Amino acid sequence: MGGKPILAIDFDGTLHNYKGWNDGKMGFPNEGAVEFVKEAMPHFQIVVVSSRCNDPGGIEEIASWLDQYGFPQGLLVTDQRPPAYVSLDDRAMTFCGMWPQVRDLMAFDPWWKKDMLR
Repeated sequence: MGGKPILAIDFDGTLHNYKGWNDGKMGFPNEGAVEFVKEAMPHFQIVVVSSRCNDPGGIEEIASWLDQYGFPQGLLVTDQRPPAYVSLDDRAMTFCGMWPQVRDLMAFDPWWKKDMLR
């Protein structure tokens, strides 16, 4: 993928304001997403990861959405999480050398779901 380290960015809930699959429509970019990707691109090979890519036309729909909202050209869109230097995902926990309690995993909520409870 080139000489730059890979930054894997999840699509749903990270790049756009996902609130569940519902009707399958994609929301608007999360605040600062376009600017962040533009700032990160000179330093990283950016790979957009989504299970939507498994649907017929999913990759093309995401690529069109990225283009519509002014994301830079050259982003790879895939359903396969690459061996990334770092990943950004709304449904991840950082492993800090100690295993989490299963109850903490079961109680996990992505940031956007916590926002819905307010």
